[in-house]
Amino acid sequence: MRIALALVALSCTSCFVAKLFGKGDGPQEVTLGVSCPPAVNEGRPFYFVVRTVDTKSYLTETYDDVAAKVMTPDATVLASVVLIPGGQNTQVHVEVPQKTSIAAAFLFTTPSGSWQTRFDAPLPGKIDIALQNGSILTVNPPSAAR
Repeated sequence: MRIALALVALSCTSCFVAKLFGKGDGPQEVTLGVSCPPAVNEGRPFYFVVRTVDTKSYLTETYDDVAAKVMTPDATVLASVVLIPGGQNTQVHVEVPQKTSIAAAFLFTTPSGSWQTRFDAPLPGKIDIALQNGSILTVNPPSAAR
C-alpha cells in the first residue's frame, strides 16, 4: 500500500513539475523529410518553406505571397531551406507551437501541380514528402490539404 501511495505521489509531483516548467504545453518538434530526385525543378535549386498557418491564410495566400516570405520572413516562418535536386534526402527539424497547423511550401521555378501542403494539429512527429518534377508526389502521413 505504501509503495502504491508513493508511486501516486511521484506521478503527481512529475505532472506538477512538468506543468510548472511548461513541459507538455511547449512547442512540439516535427521533422520533415524531403526526397528530391535529380529531375525535380529541372535540376535547379529551389526553396522549401515551413510556416505556421490557419485555414484562411493557407487558402488565400498566393505562391508569390509565400515566396516573399523567403527574403522577408515573418513570424509564421519556422524554416526556409534551399533544396538541391539529386542530393541526399533533406531533414528539417522545426518547433511548432501546440495546437498549430503548418504548411510545407516548395517554391519550384515552374510549379506543375501541388506546390504546398498543410498539416493540422495534432501534428505527427515525422512527415515524409516526396517530390516529382515541379510538384509534390506523395506525403506520409497524408496531409489535410494540398
